[in-house]
Amino acid sequence: SDLTWTYQSPGDPTNSKN
Repeated sequence: SDLTWTYQSPGDPTNSKN
């Protein structure tokens, strides 16, 4: 459970998913 969230989609927090 990392606190590194990358918002790819609007309102879609994905855990470090490039």
